[in-house]
Formats: sequence, structure tokens, C-alpha cells
Amino acid sequence: MRTRRREDGDLELTGDIAPELAEALLRALARVGDELRADDERRGEEPRCGGRLQADAFLALLLRVTDQP
Repeated sequence: MRTRRREDGDLELTGDIAPELAEALLRALARVGDELRADDERRGEEPRCGGRLQADAFLALLLRVTDQP
């Protein structure tokens, strides 16, 4: 995994994930993405989609696994 900070402040992540881990990550991202879309709909907002949904799901997943009790 490689990271690079862009001039605009964004962080770019690149790298490879082994096949046995890729499926688990994709399932987790899909589940979190579904939860985010459902929450948008519940609040009467336009449901997120595409790259924005994927990025938000990835960050939400990171926050869940790094959250301290």
C-alpha cells in the first residue's frame, strides 16, 4: 500500500490486496455503503452513489475498526 498527499490536501491510496482479502473488503464496503444510502434516504437526502459512496464507506469502515471503546 502506498500513500501520497496531493497538493489540494487529498490523500491518494494505491496498492494491491490479495484475492482472499479483497472479497471480504468488498463485502464490508458494500454493507457499509448500503447503510449509508439507507441513512440518506431515511433523512430525506439524495442517496450517495458512485465514488462518493465508495469513499464515504471506506472512511466509515476505517472509523469503525479504529474506534476505541
